[in-house]
Amino acid sequence: MADLAVSILGIVSTGTKITLILAQLASDVSSASKEIKLIGSEIRGSLTVLKTLAEVLKMVEESPYFAHCIEVTKDMIAASLQMFTEILDATKDLEDMVKGKEGKDGKVGIMSRFQWAIFQRPKLLVLRAAIEAYKSNLALMIGTLSTVEKVGRRT
Repeated sequence: MADLAVSILGIVSTGTKITLILAQLASDVSSASKEIKLIGSEIRGSLTVLKTLAEVLKMVEESPYFAHCIEVTKDMIAASLQMFTEILDATKDLEDMVKGKEGKDGKVGIMSRFQWAIFQRPKLLVLRAAIEAYKSNLALMIGTLSTVEKVGRRT
């Protein structure tokens, strides 16, 4: 359980760092700020659910279902790391646009805006939807584990 809790807390730490990067980027790139703020909000919501999952997993550690929960949770942790990596890659591209030849004092040129609209924005919108689905799956898992824990106490 300790390894799993450390893994979950590692994801929470990574997600927190990403939300800070996104907040800074949103202030730098005004044309992209709405989408960036929304994906940051989705990540913060997912982090709250992950913290709750870690707490619930501690409660059901003695359950016969715990081994299965660990496997499912490991898969979900791997998926979240992949999503966070893709988000970081997209934000790096946006940061490069702001700091590149066209970007001066946070101003983004027309070519960078075009690149954002065509390449980065759709990618972030897909990732935002994936994070929302991920958060829903985590919430469902928490509900199921909570029910198992309550039933286990009654028997």
